[in-house]
Parts: sequence; structure tokens; C-alpha cells
Amino acid sequence: MPAILISAYTARNTIVNETKHHGSLIATLTRQHGLEPLTHRDAEGPDMFDAINRTSARPLAEWTITQAAYVPADIDGEMDPKAEQNKAKKLSNPATGLLGLLITKFGNSADPVPDSYEDAFNALTELGQGLFGTLNP
Repeated sequence: MPAILISAYTARNTIVNETKHHGSLIATLTRQHGLEPLTHRDAEGPDMFDAINRTSARPLAEWTITQAAYVPADIDGEMDPKAEQNKAKKLSNPATGLLGLLITKFGNSADPVPDSYEDAFNALTELGQGLFGTLNP
């Protein structure tokens, strides 16, 4: 499946033609942060370091300005993580694994791994601040 990786640590015009799979994201994160792989698939999987090819972030002035695609109005509240009908929805296995990595690295390893949208939203709000960088124009 073709994919686009966007990072301030990727040099402009970088094209990677190596085969990756969904476990490549987890493989990259576990290797970067010194964590144990979740499964044999991400333990043996290719990482994405070939796309993270800058030692410092590209200056904000060089970032491309993007426009969001049209998103229809959420008139029934199906996409709102705080909506009552979404709070108890169960997370997918990959989402649970990524949240487990987040808690292992930045939280208390004794804390339970979130398994619902509400718990995931709360964990990301508490532990994820600044995790992906911030923009201060």
C-alpha cells in the first residue's frame, strides 16, 4: 500500500522505494526509543529511518502549507471522541499497541493500557503533549 510520511526530519524531495508494512511504524518507534517490539512482525520489520534523514528539524519557514481536504459536517457526532456514543468504543489492536508504547515510555508502566476511545483520548491528552512537536510561528 503506498503511503506518505511527513516529518520535519525528512529532507525535501525524499522518495523511498523500499517495501514497508504497517509494522514499520512500530518497528521505527521501538528502535528509536529503545523499547521491546510488540510482535515478531515489528521485531523483524523494516524501519523508516531511511525517510528520517535529517539530524535537525527543517525550519518552519521551509514547511509546505497544506490545505485540509473537505470534511463533511459531523452532524450526528460520530467522530467526536467526547460524544457519549463513542466513549466506550473499543480500540483496534494496533491502536492499543501504540498506546502501550506511549505509556511505557512516558507514563507509569503500572498504568493499564487504554482499550476504549475515552481512555485513549485521556491518555493522549495527559501523556502526548509535545510528543510530536509543536508549532510556534
